[in-house]
Parts: sequence; C-alpha cells; structure tokens
Amino acid sequence: MAQISNVDWTNKRFYLHADTVTLGFDAWLAYDEIKILQQLNTDNDQNFKLFIDKRGYDPKGEGRFTPRYCYFDTGWRAVPYGLVGHQLKLKTEMVSQDELSDKAMFDRTSVIVNVDIDVDYAQNEIVTVAIAGALSAQDLLDIRANIRAELALELSRIDANTTSRVAIGGTVIANVKQVNDVTVKGIGTDANPWGGVV
Repeated sequence: MAQISNVDWTNKRFYLHADTVTLGFDAWLAYDEIKILQQLNTDNDQNFKLFIDKRGYDPKGEGRFTPRYCYFDTGWRAVPYGLVGHQLKLKTEMVSQDELSDKAMFDRTSVIVNVDIDVDYAQNEIVTVAIAGALSAQDLLDIRANIRAELALELSRIDANTTSRVAIGGTVIANVKQVNDVTVKGIGTDANPWGGVV
C-alpha cells in the first residue's frame, strides 16, 4: 500500500496517495517511501534535506518500548488525497518541530472535498514479555494439566498396562531368574538381594 503520491520540496508539502483513502496514513511507512524518492532522485530530491524522521520504539528495559512516532521539520505539512471525500485514519503519531501534531500537520487548503482526519493508533507503550523464567508455579501446573489432557488416551493405556502387572498388595510381579541366559544370584530381599550373575 502506497503512502505518498509526490513531494513538493520547495513548498514543504507531501501529498498522500489514493490508497490512504481506505487504508489510512502511516507516517512510519511514508518515511521509507520518501527515502526511496530521494535515492531515485527523479525530481532532484537529493538536493533537499530529509524532512521526516522515525522516532520512538526506544527500549525502556524489561522488554518495554516507547511508542513510535514520526518527527517532521518546521513548516512541513501533509496534504490528504483530494479527489474523493473520506475519513483519513492516522496509523502513527505525527509531531513537528514547530510544535504541531496529528490533525494540525495537514494542509487542506487545496483540497475541495471533505476529508475528516482521525487518530487510529494506540497511545500505549509497547511491552514484550520474555517467557523463559517468567512462569509461575500455577502456570506450570496449568501447562502440565493441558499436556495430560492432550495425552489422556495414551496415558490411560500405559496406566492400564502397568496396573495389570501389579499385584493387589502393590508389589510388581516379576520373576527375574536369568539375564542373557545367565542365572541371577539372590532372591531380591533385604536379607538376600539380587547380585551379579553366576
């Protein structure tokens, strides 16, 4: 989705693309497009200073970041797409060196249709949470219960097979007399434990 139609470097205006009518305007993405325009240099764009900067998303520790926004040089204004009336949704905060922000950053004097401008971004800090080491005892119990529920059928088969081999008194029924066809010493009690083969 395109953000910028063209840039008027002399008059400090950048014109929004028709895509912004339905998809909104994201200044964060517009920055990349304006950088590409300068690199292409089709209208001597490299003769002018870049007027927009990406800011924010700075680490605050513990996986938290500041909100992102775009900072504009003094005098720069956005011009909304002007061939159809629409409600323009701003996806990233816009702040200018001349202490304007968001709606005030738009020049609608040349636009003859009605364009309402609305903020459509969260004013919250971004928080990321590391999983390793951050689980509580209850989280671990819940995970264990979920795993057991997923494996319930297989575990019930294992339990049934184990139970069928255990006598009523809880002693495992086994008759180990030989290992690899060699007789085992002892009978497996405290007085006469099993030992090496003869």
